[in-house]
Amino acid sequence: NAEIHHCRSSSVGVAYVQLFGDRYGPNVLPTLIPASAFDKIMCVMEDAGHLDEVVLFTKWYHLDENSVPSVYKLQPINSLIKDYLSSNKQKQQWAEMEWAETVEKLEQSLSFASEGHMEENWRETYQT
Repeated sequence: NAEIHHCRSSSVGVAYVQLFGDRYGPNVLPTLIPASAFDKIMCVMEDAGHLDEVVLFTKWYHLDENSVPSVYKLQPINSLIKDYLSSNKQKQQWAEMEWAETVEKLEQSLSFASEGHMEENWRETYQT
């Protein structure tokens, strides 16, 4: 708090503060994927016969046509895993385990799709 006050009082312009943390786990999945990249990822997965992963992606990423250009947005965890924010600790632990498994599958799929199957700029963005 003292550092923030010092920055604000000594700065002529904008004070910049960056917060770090992983209270809810690391955020390694992209929250937004351009529609063109998402379509390419789905084609790679379908061509490789990874149909379960295609279903998983379409479950967790929904098209937002209001964005320009269109993007696929990662859905809030608690919208698909109901007990993720449960006050029941046991249910919450099970939900956290389910989310961890989902993240791992999505990460592996993104990594697979980006390895030699996508343009360089996409590969850098989606390889984990």
